[in-house]
Order: sequence, then structure tokens, then C-alpha cells
Amino acid sequence: MKAQPKGSQSRQIGSVLSKAESTSDGLAQIISIHQNGYLNEAEIQYREFLVKQPKHADALQLLGTVFAQKGLNELSMDCFKQSLAINPNQAVVHNNLGNVYINQNMFDLALSSFEVAIKLQRHYPQAWHNKGNVYFQLGDYAKSIESYKVAIQLNPKDSQNYNHLGNAQQALCLYEEALKSYKISIELNPLNAEVYNNQGALYQNICEYENALISFDRAIELQGNNPQAHFNRGRVLKELSRVKESIDSFCHAIEIKPDFFEAYNNLANVLKDEQEWEQAFTLYTKVIELKPDFAQAYYNRGTILQEFNELEQATLNYEMALRLAPEYIDAHLNLGLVSLMSHDFSKGWLHYEWRFKSMQFKTDNLYSDRPQWSPISHQSTQKRLLIWSEQGVGDELMFCSLLSQFVSQLSNTSVLVQIDARLLPLMRRSLAGIEFCSKTDPISDAGFDEQMPMGRLASFMRASLDSFLKQTGHYLLVDELKTRVLKQHLMSQISRDDETEHPNSNFRWIGISWRSKAVKTGEQRSLALQDLVLALNAPDVKFISLQYGDVSQEIAECKLNTGIHIEQVACVDNFHDLDGLASLIQACDEVVCVDNATVHLSAVIGKKTKVLLPFHPDWRWGLSSSKSIWYPGLELLRQSVPGDWSSVLLALRSSS
Repeated sequence: MKAQPKGSQSRQIGSVLSKAESTSDGLAQIISIHQNGYLNEAEIQYREFLVKQPKHADALQLLGTVFAQKGLNELSMDCFKQSLAINPNQAVVHNNLGNVYINQNMFDLALSSFEVAIKLQRHYPQAWHNKGNVYFQLGDYAKSIESYKVAIQLNPKDSQNYNHLGNAQQALCLYEEALKSYKISIELNPLNAEVYNNQGALYQNICEYENALISFDRAIELQGNNPQAHFNRGRVLKELSRVKESIDSFCHAIEIKPDFFEAYNNLANVLKDEQEWEQAFTLYTKVIELKPDFAQAYYNRGTILQEFNELEQATLNYEMALRLAPEYIDAHLNLGLVSLMSHDFSKGWLHYEWRFKSMQFKTDNLYSDRPQWSPISHQSTQKRLLIWSEQGVGDELMFCSLLSQFVSQLSNTSVLVQIDARLLPLMRRSLAGIEFCSKTDPISDAGFDEQMPMGRLASFMRASLDSFLKQTGHYLLVDELKTRVLKQHLMSQISRDDETEHPNSNFRWIGISWRSKAVKTGEQRSLALQDLVLALNAPDVKFISLQYGDVSQEIAECKLNTGIHIEQVACVDNFHDLDGLASLIQACDEVVCVDNATVHLSAVIGKKTKVLLPFHPDWRWGLSSSKSIWYPGLELLRQSVPGDWSSVLLALRSSS
């Protein structure tokens, strides 16, 4: 939605001039020049007139009006004040002085001026309207609405009264009322491009993008050089995934208004989403040149630097964003992630705490009146601590690796841990002395005395790189009986032909998982099944699918194209039966897996595992090492070029 106008000076000129035109002391000719738009000539003649009659109130306020039209606020304000000093009962001049105050963001003085104007002339619709503008600028939208409604009662034919009323209603999320106001405004003046633009912003806010596009197109049809309408149109087209048109709209906005930094920023956002990294980075830098205090541009530039593992430069950009906007949630979170990846844990865990405030983060904070657990609290009486689940299964498995060490340091405290229900059999079998429940089970404050999110364990237990020397990673026990049954099942799948062809071979069963379903990063973490099995294939290798989800078609196509068979164990649901999946992993000789939950499960049961990582990995894997600080038994294989798995596949071939 377009910001409310800073006053309505031009709409008052007519009444000012008509009032002064009735004078018979030589002003009429100057007023005619003024009315015809010759502001410089009018200024000269008003000044000459005032040399002869310096105390002429009308001439002073008319000169003040010229200055206001030319944007010379200080001079305008001085003239209006002089005029009012001579005749303080001029409601129009108080109104216009209020508009000048608005232009200078002097809202309290503006409000006082409009109130004086209304006191002098109660039925003064424009003063009521301008009073509403002040309240809008101050964010007091309820009072803004009250003022606009009075203006409408006094002048129900004024389109702008309804337009600005709609803006205030929209600001309070009164969308149906705002839409009615905009429609009345359009009926009164179908040629007002501004109201179509504001109506489009409303539709955009309620995600009615097609209607928003219709409104913005109409605004541009009426006023093709309106940069805000082109900008808004670009944002809607982005939401509609009409990328090229979105780019064109932002470019139009920039052509009309070359210093339109928001348009540059949004254009860069589109290009970044299209992975046009260099162009996006250049545009964010342009935004910073135009608006050095625009925190979002530093943040956005930091995300590109982070994507290309330029962690030091990304840190500088996030820190600059936070200097400009100390409550910038995502800048805090990304600074935390970059710091953790760089093994700066003191800074990393501090900023990682902002995750619960971020829209990037999918776990809601626990709603509880119980206090957060603190390591400095001394328990003189028996307490019960709830450690509640956050994020996904992989995160739970990683953070729960700290539980035994953490609990061993507590006194007079019992621990209840909420986790994904699929992990309950594994956790209960492996971690004695700790109570587990499903994170979907209801639990009231009466069930615990203190609480903390699971991820906070790390800030207490892994505050430095040296503290990871205690990390083994392997802490869960599989169901051994189930594992033996699965091994027997796998052996039974080896055909007589295989045994005849390789009678002395000891087959290696390699469990594979090649796809991540992570919403934001799943595509860059995943690779083609066919590429993976061709890199690993050898005469003594048998493949087992550890991939969750329905991948039967993929496996069939791989068999058709390569002749390589991948065993799917029907009795184990790789997504829902994580205890069974753990036993299946244990039945393998080795696991090769992209970065998904299967990696964590394989690591925590101690299975030999190779992890295939994209160029920019998740923070937990660090930046360059072939070993994991969280799971020392893992081998990390990393892309050397963004999006290119060839170096990883080559390393797999060499080691197979």
C-alpha cells in the first residue's frame, strides 16, 4: 500500500486564491499568474507587493503557498506564521501550515494546526482529512479512521476521503471495509490511479494475486509513469511465478525512478531466486549505494556470500544489518548459522536463539508459564525438567546425542524428553534413566517444573570446539533380533546365478539414500539415483534402498537404464518405521547417503557412512573437513563446485 500523502497543500490552493482574489488592492493580477502555474513569476511579484505592504496577511499566505508548491518548507512555514501573526483567525492558513509541518514530519505541530483550523471552522472537511493523515503517519489508525469519516460526512463526494479511509482500514486489517471504501472512491473518481494502486495492495495482502494484478494494471493504464504501481505489479507477478514479467515491472519502476532502492532490492530478490547470483549481488550493492542505512540489502547480500561459503564477508554484512536494525530476526539467525559453521560457538549459539522468532523456522516456541532451565540454578528440591522437541528427526537425533552427558550433570532433577513418536522405541531402548514421550502427546504445566528447547542443550554442552572431543555420536541401540531377521532376508535375495557366477564372493550390502525432502534446500542436497549407483557399482556390491517415500518408479527406471538392481525391503517402511530402518541400516555393510534424516540415524547407531554434501552444506557439517564434529565416524564428501556432483561421484568411484 502506498504511504499516505504528506499533506494536501495543492488541494487548498483554490480556496486560498479564491479568498484572496476578492481583494481590491492589486493582488488579482498576481493571483492570475499564480493560478496559471507561473510560480517563479508569482513569487517575484508577491515579494514586490510585500515590500510595499509588508503586513498584508493575504499576500504573505499566498507567497507561503508558492513556497509550499515549490517544496521550500522553511520559507513557506515562515510566511504562514507571519500571516497568522497579523490575522490568527485564518482557518485555511492554519490548515496549510499543518501540511507544511507534515512535510517535515513534525506531526504534533501539524495536529495542533489542524485542530485550530477546525476550531475556527468546524465544518472544514479538508482539515478533518488532513488530521486523519497525521494520525495515519503516527500509526494511530483508529483515530485516523474517525477523522476521515467526519471528512466524509462533511464532503461525501470527495474520492480521496474514501481512498485514505481505505488505507487506514487496510492498515488495521479491516480488509472488507477497506475494499468497500476503495470501491466508493473509484465510483466517485474512476480516473484516480492512486486508489487502484491501494486496492491492488489490499488484494496482494490477502493473497488474491490475480485481482491485485488487475488493479495495478488499471493504475498503470491511468498513470503509466507511476513507479509504485509498476513496483507493486512486479511483486505480484513474482508471487504468480511469472518471473520474466516480474523482472520487467521492476525494471520499469527503476526507469521511471532511478533511485527507487526498493525496486532494485526486489529485482535482486527475483534474480537470487533464479540463482542469478552475480547480478543479484551487484544489485544489492547498488541498493546500499542508494540507501546506505537499508539493513535488508546488507542481509540479502550476506545470504549470497553465505551461499558461496564466503563466511567472513557474510558475517560482516549480517553484523552491519544488525547495527542498522538491532531486532532484525533473520540477520540474527543467519549470523548464528554462519558462526556455528565457522566453529565460533559462543557467537553462534547466542544468535541461534533467534530461530523461534524467524519465519524460516518451522517449530513453534513452547507456550508455558514454567521457567526456562538455567545451568546456574541450584536444585534443593526434586524438580522435573521438560526438554521439548524442535525441528525434524535429524535434529532430534543430533541434539539427543548430548542427553546422557547432560543428565549426568544434573542433581535432584528428573528429565522428560519430547521427541518424534517414530524414535520412541530406539530412545527408550538406549537411554536408561530418561523418560521419553511423543511430541504430539498433550502435556500441561503441571507435568514439569522447568523447560527448555532441545537445541539449547548444545549451547550448554558444546560451547567450544574442544567440548566436541567428548562427542562420540554413536549412542542408540538397534533391535538385534530384527537385524538378524533382515540379514537373513537379504541373503535369501542373492540368486543361485549370483552364487554360481561368484561362488567365493563376499557381497557388500550398501544402503543408499539419494534424495532430501527439505523444503528450501532439498533439491540442492539431492542427486540422480542412476548417477549414484553407477559410481558405487562393483561386482561384489548389492544395493539396498534406505530412501523414504515412494521411489519404486525411480528404482525401476534405474534398473531399466543400468541393469543394476536395488533391493527394496517391503517389511520396513523407511519413513514411518524408524526402528525398523535402524535395523535395516545395521544389516548393511556401509551406507552412502545425501544430507537427510537417514544420515543421522546411520551415524547414531555407529554404521560406517559416507555423506554426500552440496557445496554450501548445512551448518552442522562445517565448511571443509572430511570429518564431522557431531558424528566422528562419518566420512564427508563435498561438492567442489555449486550444483556439481562430479567430484563427489569421482571420490565414490575411487573408494569403491
